[in-house]
Amino acid sequence: MSPPHPNEQANFNDAIRKGCENLHKQTKSETGDICRMIMLRLSNAASIARCKEWAAWYFAEYPDDPIDVILLYQAAVTSDVVAGTSSVTHHIDAVTGPRFEIWCDGGANGARRRLPKMQFLVGTVATQQPRLVLMSDGVEGADVSGWYMYQRVDAYRKVEFSGGTAQGTLSTPAPGVMVHAVFEQDGQPAMILKSRSDRNYSLALLP
Repeated sequence: MSPPHPNEQANFNDAIRKGCENLHKQTKSETGDICRMIMLRLSNAASIARCKEWAAWYFAEYPDDPIDVILLYQAAVTSDVVAGTSSVTHHIDAVTGPRFEIWCDGGANGARRRLPKMQFLVGTVATQQPRLVLMSDGVEGADVSGWYMYQRVDAYRKVEFSGGTAQGTLSTPAPGVMVHAVFEQDGQPAMILKSRSDRNYSLALLP
């Protein structure tokens, strides 16, 4: 595990600048009262709190850039160790610029505008960024959110044949961790079943 690289903020700001350039290119012919927004998809190792600080800094440094909202979006595969389940979890945070309040107050008949709600067909929505924690035998340990983590574990669980039948469980309880089943008969390994699931919990979002 390691802390974020010092260049992370520079890379983040560069992504915002590229988004601003593309946004200006696509909307420069638009007229009327509009709210310009860019959406940044973050890796599952990124700290939302740190990215919000960087986005606020960007608005303070470049208040005249053609952007009103920076939407931070993070999708990750999360696990419930107690229930033994995994699911896609979506988390969204909006950082608003100096012109956003003007747009909000500019609705018809004095009505206050709001950003539309986002919904997802698959997975759950988390109001807080899911935490990355170290676990030991199902007991929660240190919180390592915001750190880069790499782990690779192959755990083999012995399964004894009984009456000619046996049942083993294959799982991926955490990123990089694979649990395989070793079937034994008369004290000798007879067969090994390995999980074919994604070891790294990588999540591909298709358009």
